[in-house]
Amino acid sequence: RREFERRRDYILDRLRSIPGLSCPDIQGAFYVFFDMSAYAGSKWKGRVIENDVDFCGFLLEEAGVALMPGTPFYGVNRVRISYATSMQNLRSAMDIMETSLRQLTRD
Repeated sequence: RREFERRRDYILDRLRSIPGLSCPDIQGAFYVFFDMSAYAGSKWKGRVIENDVDFCGFLLEEAGVALMPGTPFYGVNRVRISYATSMQNLRSAMDIMETSLRQLTRD
């Protein structure tokens, strides 16, 4: 239990440190459901990221980070990230994700 709390806290801290991302505190589960709406309208390689589905597609294609769009869970512009993996995997994924998000532009 303590290990999952440590992972949860790590993910929450990292997500909240990335400009434009926000997420509420969570009590259970093995995932965080964060808001990516500040990135709607961003551009990448000539394409516009319009919603959570595009956001997840960008991160999968550009960074190899697999996230779950929130739309199937009635969470438009929300994204689900699991922390049911090792801290090493979480650190790596968050570093890659943060670097990739810096590539997005707004014209």
